Amino acid sequence: KLLLELKASGKTILFIEHRMKSVLSVADWVFVLNEGTLLVQGPPDEIRKDSAALRAVFGGGNIVAS
Repeated sequence: KLLLELKASGKTILFIEHRMKSVLSVADWVFVLNEGTLLVQGPPDEIRKDSAALRAVFGGGNIVAS
């Protein structure tokens, strides 16, 4: 709730998190790293569909934000 309030107020937030559902439900732009290497960046809707991001986080499959 606090993160959404900060976002609504126009604040920029650096959010480092491994729970992708949380990240994708709050972020406007996402960077996915694997062992320090940038794999992909973009809006949450694109990250949900990106095979490199899915493999890095889940080993495959789909990301569904709640």
